[in-house]
Amino acid sequence: MINARPTTLGQRTTRHHPHLSQQALGAMANPREEVAAFYDEVASTGFLYTICDDGGFPAPKNSAGVRTQPFWSSLERVRKVTSTVPAYHGFKIAKLAWSDFRDQWVPGLSGDGVLIGVNWSGDRALGYDLDPHKVAASIQSRLDGGT
Repeated sequence: MINARPTTLGQRTTRHHPHLSQQALGAMANPREEVAAFYDEVASTGFLYTICDDGGFPAPKNSAGVRTQPFWSSLERVRKVTSTVPAYHGFKIAKLAWSDFRDQWVPGLSGDGVLIGVNWSGDRALGYDLDPHKVAASIQSRLDGGT
């Protein structure tokens, strides 16, 4: 696992990965529960996770043709996907501090028109793709005592 630091953001490249097409991904059991767990777990631990390889951070297109970068709220969740979903084998796990994500990644992703894939899971890793600012606001709300 690598720690993705703010200084790497300028070098962050989101790109289409040919093996990670949302159209080829399957259904997950309960996506709304995954979203709520994402917000709660990130607020609780102060960290979230994504994946990368030598080419950068993958951002496959979803069914609407919009690029989406996957993020997970726990190391266990991302490890499960990278070990059980063949298209995710070989990726490194990158750990991000909440404050770095909020202050640097969210504006960067939003500016690039990239959505956040939240706790993708299941046999083919599927979940909701959400606006970066809405994700950050929901996590911040939990940190501020809201739900």
